[in-house]
Amino acid sequence: MDTFEIFIHEWYEKLNARCTETEIDEARNNYDLCLRLYHEITEASKAVIRIDSRDFEYLFSDCNEVNAYECSIDGKAPQRMVKLVNMFKEKIGHSQCPCKLLLYLFAPDKNDLLMSEMEAVNKWLNESFNNKEIRFGLGVNENSNEMRMAVMIQKE
Repeated sequence: MDTFEIFIHEWYEKLNARCTETEIDEARNNYDLCLRLYHEITEASKAVIRIDSRDFEYLFSDCNEVNAYECSIDGKAPQRMVKLVNMFKEKIGHSQCPCKLLLYLFAPDKNDLLMSEMEAVNKWLNESFNNKEIRFGLGVNENSNEMRMAVMIQKE
């Protein structure tokens, strides 16, 4: 077990000790998603912009709660990045008060991500996460035509 996995496990155990059963279920789902995304991102065989375990350790080392989210859309959908960003805006909302953000895109193998599509992501990051610590990565979503976005946020 590496440092990030230990951090997430310890954080979950602390939550487990003081939460209701419903909160525990939500925390467990978030815990599972954090670990799955961590492994998918750090073990991505076709990373274009790599994020490794040190990025996770650097970003999420101060024991605050980490929330994980992911969305996907058909890789051929028109305005796919605008739609993905809007999905995240709805999921995350404005109550998060994020101080740190890890963003990873899984682009379809046959429908590469275009620089012009990143405008929607850049605008969202500048509006919502300006002056925050951000790590960004990009990889190929092998054997799938989905455009996926994974986000991990740490609150202040």
